[in-house]
Amino acid sequence: MEPSPPAQAGTEQPPAQPPVPAGPAGLPPALARAWSQAPPLALPARSWSRELALRPAGRRQLTAALTAGVVVLLALALVTWRLVVLDQHQAADRRDLASAVAAAERRAAAQSERADGLEARLRAVESRVQAQADPVRIARLVQQSVFTVESARGQGSAFVVASDESSATLITNYHVVAGSSAVMLRRDGVSVPGQVERVDLGADLAAIQVEQSLPALARATVAPAVGDPVVSVGSPLGLGGTVTTGVVSALRAHQIQFSAPVSPGNSGGPLVDRGGRVIGVTVAKYVAAGAEGLSLAVPIEAVCARVLDCS
Repeated sequence: MEPSPPAQAGTEQPPAQPPVPAGPAGLPPALARAWSQAPPLALPARSWSRELALRPAGRRQLTAALTAGVVVLLALALVTWRLVVLDQHQAADRRDLASAVAAAERRAAAQSERADGLEARLRAVESRVQAQADPVRIARLVQQSVFTVESARGQGSAFVVASDESSATLITNYHVVAGSSAVMLRRDGVSVPGQVERVDLGADLAAIQVEQSLPALARATVAPAVGDPVVSVGSPLGLGGTVTTGVVSALRAHQIQFSAPVSPGNSGGPLVDRGGRVIGVTVAKYVAAGAEGLSLAVPIEAVCARVLDCS
């Protein structure tokens, strides 16, 4: 092979022309000439350099996205862990609070039981206290309605059982006013004249009427029981406003036996219960050598049945 002749200096070489693609085999001559004369199809050149330049930036974006995702996951894990720990603490606090509440409820129940016990004992003490007659209180309730009765026969006691704006009715024993139609009632220096209105010899009772309003005593509506405390008020030997205490000793036929001491002058005075309500009219006492505290009273029911309309 012979060497190619050297190119002349300064002579520009024409650019190489791309080969014209041959037409498809078997075309007619006219089509083959048209195919050969058609301009070549120009395809856009791919910018590989630009793609190569963009790849590092894409990797950085992906790395940043992955990093952000990891940070978010770590943050979510931290928040979840904190929530779990907080829930555990709250659960422990709730258990502690429930235990404290249960202990407080137990203490409150124990205190309530002790309070109930104390209240029951207090009621028992109050019942025992109320069961005892209070002579001071009873005297204040009763004495203003009890008078000394002076009659032609002698003296005794009487008490007011009914009163209105202009008159009052007193009860005494018949043997205190026997033979008298007019009597004098005295109390604390006050004198009130009275008239004997009704008498019952069998029950030894008499009713006296006065033209003056006086404070009346209440009548008991329940029969006394043996052992109930009682107070007798009257004028023994003329000593008005005398108070003695005792108990119901026995319930005899048509009479109440009691232990409060009485003397001549107590006849006709009221026998009252712990509430100051009249349960009977003092009528007599047994007198014998060595005998003490054997006093008798007519039940208040006999008063309403024999000499007074209590309806």
